[in-house]
Amino acid sequence: MIAWSVALMAGAFVILAAAGVLVLIEAKSLMKQVKRSVSQLEEKTDLLAADTSAMIQGTNKAISDMQGHLEKSAPLFESIASLGMVLQQVSRTMDEISLKLSRSAHKHVDGAHQDNEQRLGQMFRYVDAAMTVWHTWQRNTPAPGASRPLEKE
Repeated sequence: MIAWSVALMAGAFVILAAAGVLVLIEAKSLMKQVKRSVSQLEEKTDLLAADTSAMIQGTNKAISDMQGHLEKSAPLFESIASLGMVLQQVSRTMDEISLKLSRSAHKHVDGAHQDNEQRLGQMFRYVDAAMTVWHTWQRNTPAPGASRPLEKE
């Protein structure tokens, strides 16, 4: 019986060894697939890194160009700002001049109005006096063809 036990153990050992070999073959196959996947991942990562590097270089160039344009445009923007301040100052000055001119014109118009009122008032007083004298003279003068009352001598 020992012989059978030894034979049975030897058979189990062979089966166990065969199963170990099969597991190792599967593990080797799995390792090859992992290696291929890692290799593909590495290639894709390299392509992604190259694309990213190219994109970063393009972006850096675009940013540098934009910065150059902004630096070239800075004097233009400063000039526009200065022009805006000058226009604002001119506008304020024009408002002040307009205000002074309107006040002066109003003052002159009021003065001319008062002067005209004084002159026309004086003229109307003269006309009124003349009309009063004429009316009085007309009342005291006989109509043409009418006889004059004789004065007592």
